[in-house]
Amino acid sequence: MRAGTVEEAVQADLVLLSVPWDAVADVLAHVPAWQNQVVVDTTNAIHFPDFTALDLGPKTSSEIVAEQAPGARVVKGFNAMGAAILALDPHEGAGKRVIFISGDDASTKAEVLHLLDAMGFAGIDLGGLATGGRFQQFPGPLSGTNLVQFPV
Repeated sequence: MRAGTVEEAVQADLVLLSVPWDAVADVLAHVPAWQNQVVVDTTNAIHFPDFTALDLGPKTSSEIVAEQAPGARVVKGFNAMGAAILALDPHEGAGKRVIFISGDDASTKAEVLHLLDAMGFAGIDLGGLATGGRFQQFPGPLSGTNLVQFPV
């Protein structure tokens, strides 16, 4: 593995969009055309350095990302908890750390849920980008929540 340019990165089948919110539009504008890749949107619409939520009107941040990435299959994920928690082993005790996702395409969400499982996480599908995205974006009801799923 090596670092590359935005143009090189977007050639992958799955792209993790993980930049500050104020850089999203610029990064996505550098993509000549999405070719049905999965874009996992990890962003939160937050103003730095005061860490306040930006007013996006009636849309969720991921709906805006999807509009700015035509041809991509957008799934929201990896955004509801801090980086320090995400960096921990996804196996907590006998359980798996929960990652919430949302998206508008069932087969794309299934791909991301499979990836999460392979990484050792428990994925929970919250529904579409409008509804599920609102639950998981900052400052939504699941923002900052660190849950572990234990076997029954």
